[in-house]
Amino acid sequence: MFYLIILPVIIWQSLYLIIAMAWDTFLFYQQLRVGRKISIEYARTLNLFNIVIWWILFFLIRPLISQPTELNLINLLFFSRPFNQEPDRLNMNLFGLFMIISVGTIAIKFTVMRILQSLLQNFSPGIPSIASKNTEYRPIFTFTGELFTIFLSTLLTNISIGILIFLRFLQFF
Repeated sequence: MFYLIILPVIIWQSLYLIIAMAWDTFLFYQQLRVGRKISIEYARTLNLFNIVIWWILFFLIRPLISQPTELNLINLLFFSRPFNQEPDRLNMNLFGLFMIISVGTIAIKFTVMRILQSLLQNFSPGIPSIASKNTEYRPIFTFTGELFTIFLSTLLTNISIGILIFLRFLQFF
C-alpha cells in the first residue's frame, strides 16, 4: 500500500528532473556556449542538488506546518486533490508556494553553480571545461549570463510542469 501512495511522487519527481535537465542542457549549450557534454554534466549536477536540498527543506519544515495545511499538502501531492478548502484560498496558497519554490530554485542552482566553478578552478585547473577556446583562461560562465540562463531554464521548466499539472487536474473534473 505504501508503494502505491509514494509512486506518483516518484514519477512526478522523475518527470520534473527530466524536463529540468532538458531545458538546462539546451540553454547552457545555446546561451552560454559550452559543449554538450559539459552542459549535460552541469544540468544533471545542478538539478540533483536542487532536488536534494528541497527535500531536506521539506522534511525540516514539515513539523512546523499546521495539521490542516499538512493534510492539504499530502492530498495535493499524493492524490491531486485538495482537502476541504475554498478554491480562492487554495489558489493563493499554491501561487505563493510556486513563487517561493521558483525563487528558491534559482538561488539554489546559482549558488551550486558558483560552488562547482570555484571547486573546479581550485582543484582541477587543467580541465578543458574551464578553459576557453582561446589559449587564455576565462571562466565558462559570466555572472549575468549564467543567472539569466538559470532564470530562463527555471521559468521554462515551471511552465512545462504547470501545463502537465493542469492537464492532470483536468482528469478529475
